[in-house]
Amino acid sequence: GLLFLVVSSAGFVLYASSGKIFHIEGWDVLGPQAVMMCAGTWALSSLTSRRQELATELQIFGRATRLNLVTGVLFAVANVAMLISVQRNGLAVGWTLSQMNVIISTLGGLIFLKEHKTRRELMFVLSGLAMVAVGGVLIGATKS
Repeated sequence: GLLFLVVSSAGFVLYASSGKIFHIEGWDVLGPQAVMMCAGTWALSSLTSRRQELATELQIFGRATRLNLVTGVLFAVANVAMLISVQRNGLAVGWTLSQMNVIISTLGGLIFLKEHKTRRELMFVLSGLAMVAVGGVLIGATKS
């Protein structure tokens, strides 16, 4: 698990800051980011055991996959918004504000994917989302 965490964290940092690192506009980095996200997903998923792979193949075109395709399209829209935000607000503020999408993603998982939570878990999730919203508002307020 630690290896996956390190690799995904490094990829996440490079994903967010690649435009600034290479001194290019956000739109110019969109294609290479998409290619690297696909390559990284393939590389990490190829490390699963054959048993998990067979189970995944059987469910690849299932209802959850179709619903997650909608999530993927929404992520693409959010990614474009993040690129615009980073260009206009700078990396630190732009990236942080773009992470407000976790609110929509989490609620979407609960509502559309019908992820089941105990009452206690739901209280923690909703409290966390409220803290994310407050943090986003405070960060946005410091920009203006």
